[in-house]
Amino acid sequence: MKITKLLLGLTAGVLAASCSTDDTASNSYTAQEDGMRYLKVALCNPTSTRASLSSPDGYENGSDDENRIEGLRFVFYDTKGNRVSNVVDFNKSDLQDMQTGSGTGSGGTVEKFITATLPIQIIKGEELPAYVMCFVNPVRDNQTMNDNISLINWRNMTYNDYMGANNCFAMSNSAYYDYDPMAGGQFTKISGTPIQLGDLYQSADDAKDAEEVEIFVERYAAKVRFEMKANAVQENTDVDGCTLTFMPKAWAINADAPSMYVVKRFASTAGDDAPIPAFDDVLGAGVNWWNDAANHRSYWACSPSYFASDYPQVSDNIRDYVIENNIEGVGNGAGWVPANDADYPYSLKYYSYDQIVANGQNPNAGATEMYTLENTVHENGLHSINPRAAAPSVILVGNYRIRLDDETTPIDQNTTFYLYGRQNDKHKIYIDGRDDILDAMLANQTVLAKDAAGTLLGKDDKDTYKADFAIEHPSLAVRNRANQTVPARFVTLQLARANTALHFFKDGQWVAVSSTNIDEVNTALMQSVGFARSYVNGMCYFSIPIKHVGFYQGDNPNADKNAGDESFDWASTRTGDYGLVRNHIYDIAVNSISGLATGLHGSDNPIVPPMNEETYHLRYKLNILQWGVVRKQEVDL
Repeated sequence: MKITKLLLGLTAGVLAASCSTDDTASNSYTAQEDGMRYLKVALCNPTSTRASLSSPDGYENGSDDENRIEGLRFVFYDTKGNRVSNVVDFNKSDLQDMQTGSGTGSGGTVEKFITATLPIQIIKGEELPAYVMCFVNPVRDNQTMNDNISLINWRNMTYNDYMGANNCFAMSNSAYYDYDPMAGGQFTKISGTPIQLGDLYQSADDAKDAEEVEIFVERYAAKVRFEMKANAVQENTDVDGCTLTFMPKAWAINADAPSMYVVKRFASTAGDDAPIPAFDDVLGAGVNWWNDAANHRSYWACSPSYFASDYPQVSDNIRDYVIENNIEGVGNGAGWVPANDADYPYSLKYYSYDQIVANGQNPNAGATEMYTLENTVHENGLHSINPRAAAPSVILVGNYRIRLDDETTPIDQNTTFYLYGRQNDKHKIYIDGRDDILDAMLANQTVLAKDAAGTLLGKDDKDTYKADFAIEHPSLAVRNRANQTVPARFVTLQLARANTALHFFKDGQWVAVSSTNIDEVNTALMQSVGFARSYVNGMCYFSIPIKHVGFYQGDNPNADKNAGDESFDWASTRTGDYGLVRNHIYDIAVNSISGLATGLHGSDNPIVPPMNEETYHLRYKLNILQWGVVRKQEVDL
């Protein structure tokens, strides 16, 4: 395994995993007198795994920016996990005098990149320090307010950012299962580095020559890298009479987590009081790919939304809630993620086309990357009503350019069009300014008559009644009457206003349309003519659920399948198949784009990937690079 060095000169970096424990121990020992003790520590970088198609277990260093350190904070705990002694802080000027990038760590699989001697205040009658936590580039200015948190309760504390002081990457002890000499348990959760009696020295000089206590740390951030291969965009001919070409515009991470735990959490149930599970209870008996004690790290964790099972099916689930509850800070171009996360109906965030374009990365600029918070999902979420909304994903948005078969010059790529019905075994297209979707839907409607005798309204009557109709997404009242969930891109024929000259059949007779029965009429119209899929201004997207390391472990029923394949079985997905874990790199490469993207009806609608009506196919492999690991995800769209 390759040994990596993260601290270069004065700017340093930490990667990886650590030792520590959330468990209590009974072998407590008490200080017999006041005084100082000294502990020599080395911050260490476990091997950083990079997965690739040629080498699924390779390794990768972080960049200088990812590795920069401007502050360290050491906090101590007794055998029961309670705070003891003083807090030791080092700022950037202190770090200049420390030994950096020197020596090989335990087992030869890590490299020490910074060493320091910590002065520890000992008070008679108090327990001696048994564990130490190191916070690198602490996230919050009010970190001192949290210093009295017990070791076990750090797992309940959350941060909403992965950056620390002076725009540096924040890091802390990694967590995994291993033998804990203080607790005496094999495969005990380690999250605070154990300190044994022999590690504490009476003088700084004695500590200076001593063997270091190694502290393994990892970044809070996960990193997603995305690249479209050269000539990836291919023409789509699934639409009759024309060719569609996807014009990529931006990519970003969707189903985004609003926060993450400070210390990597493992739990079998939700709630702050959930016990720390036994090793075999984390992912199930015999499932051990996620733990790597030899390399001082683990490849899984619970995020705050881990046990959620309620996810949106369509964007209306978010929009309707926000509108009905009069939540401020959303809609009208501001997106649909409220300023206060407590006001949001779901545990993950879903972004709009506008937000992805404004805050995402350019897919036409070669390999680009984004950082994000840890975001994992239990199999209950993957088996929910919409697992596509449960799994974090890369959303690639763009616009379609249309070229008619009998024309050589493409139509402007911002042109709105609709797909409605089939012709020649392909989707039939209706292009704004050239075709009239209203004509097609009026021709199919059997609900409205233009007189009380029941003379059906048809497309030949369009000019007379055109102002009464709209092609639009059905209102909440209509959807409620039909008890139907409708994706935002689905539009249908609706009366825009009541016109008593029009009639519909009710209770055995034709009655005039009025303001009191228009919702009932529109419900019947929707059910009569069905839906067209809208591509407003040609806007559309592809969604790529991000596979985690677990997808490639064991006997996976979905092995060699992707979420867009017809044979893919979400009911067979397992915990660990999808997710984003801190200190991992997820590398996604798009080989080709030829399938039909999902249309968008508005640029500010939250994008909720659908479980059905998918006509495109995804083929990709995932490389979970960890600064840490994860296989490369190659995609054909």
